[in-house]
Amino acid sequence: MNMLRNLLCAPVVYLVASCSGTLPGVGILAPASVANHQMDYTDLDGIYTYRFFENGTYRVRTVLPKGGTKPERRGKWEWERQSPGQAVLTLDRTKTIVLKFTTREHANGTLPGDKRIYPFKFMELK
Repeated sequence: MNMLRNLLCAPVVYLVASCSGTLPGVGILAPASVANHQMDYTDLDGIYTYRFFENGTYRVRTVLPKGGTKPERRGKWEWERQSPGQAVLTLDRTKTIVLKFTTREHANGTLPGDKRIYPFKFMELK
């Protein structure tokens, strides 16, 4: 009987977790800040590695799909945690990335002008 109940309740738990941005027993997933974090993601134009610093600046390195790299870019970042599982990252006050966290290290996000959803990986820097 417990097995049947677990099977029937599992979709409800997943739905609640998806809506709230937290998983039962896990709590807050989105970090309060991305300071001292690295964020990686890949799109059609390359593989991006961002490093965010406490002074509100970032550096990004891009590896192109056919090899080679773009020159390192620097800029300013802003971070707003909107709910336990969702945050908005704004780069240089122009590029806004909406992120929905599935774990503390992984989020799905959308880029400006692009309806596709991309996976993002976060890692705290020591």
